[in-house]
Amino acid sequence: MSAFIFFGIDFYRTKLYTWMDKKMFKAICAECGEECNIPFEPVDGRPVRCADCFKKNHRRFGGRDRRRDFNIICAECGKTTTVPFKPVQGKPVLCRNCFAKKSVN
Repeated sequence: MSAFIFFGIDFYRTKLYTWMDKKMFKAICAECGEECNIPFEPVDGRPVRCADCFKKNHRRFGGRDRRRDFNIICAECGKTTTVPFKPVQGKPVLCRNCFAKKSVN
């Protein structure tokens, strides 16, 4: 097993991480198709990801994705702006100013 060296400390040799001695199971990554070792027994029908694919797709900030803004054209004034939700086709979307005016009335 390869060493895990952090700040010059070889954690595998010092046994500070006992999970490294756990039994590893072979699996095929659902995304890249590469064979990988995982610390749990894979269950049929549940996708398994290798460490690289897991890091690439793992959510940050306590399980929440970062806020994503979508470009829109306001249905009232025609101004180009962004909204923090994915617009549904066929439904009018308003800019912040037009939405504020409409919600006051």
